[in-house]
Amino acid sequence: MPDVQMNYGDMANMSKLFRQGSEQFQSTIGTVNNIIAILEGGGLVGNMGSALTNQLQSILLGKLQGAISTFDMLAGAIDAASSDMSTADH
Repeated sequence: MPDVQMNYGDMANMSKLFRQGSEQFQSTIGTVNNIIAILEGGGLVGNMGSALTNQLQSILLGKLQGAISTFDMLAGAIDAASSDMSTADH
């Protein structure tokens, strides 16, 4: 079996950065929802306003939710790998 080495500090930092990225995407979702509320409140009326609102809701919010899920999954995978490696080291 090949020798596997892990820098636990770097792994913890990567996990932390993925979690922070997830939080930033969540904040961005709040901003997009505020923009949608402005549009729906009359900021851009007519077909263009409806089209933009629909695009923001159906595409952008979905992509942001997907990124949050991916970042959370990666943080969890890093944490699990670090835990498994630490257990194997001891």
